Amino acid sequence: MVKLLALAPNHRMHRERMMDLLWLELNVSKAANNLRYTLHNARRTLDPSLEITPRYLQYQGQELVLCSEGQLWVDVEAFEVAAAAMDRPATAAGRSR
Repeated sequence: MVKLLALAPNHRMHRERMMDLLWLELNVSKAANNLRYTLHNARRTLDPSLEITPRYLQYQGQELVLCSEGQLWVDVEAFEVAAAAMDRPATAAGRSR
C-alpha cells in the first residue's frame, strides 16, 4: 500500500483503485476489510506513537494520501529529476557534457 502511494501521482489514490490493485480477486466487502486492516498496520508501522490523527496515511474524501502535510522524498522521483537534468543541453556559461 505504501509503495503504491509513494509511486502514485501526488502520492494519492482512490480507495477502490487501491483495493482493485491489491485484492482484485476478492469481493468489495472483503477487499474493504483488508484495506482497513492493512491501513491500520501501515499507520502503526510508520508512526508507532499513532496520535489521534494519523500523520502519514490519511483519507481525503475517498482517496488515500501519503504524507499530505509534509515533504515526501521518493528515490524514484529523485532519479527521474536527475535523469531529466542530464538530458538538458549545457547552460549558456559554456559548460558541455
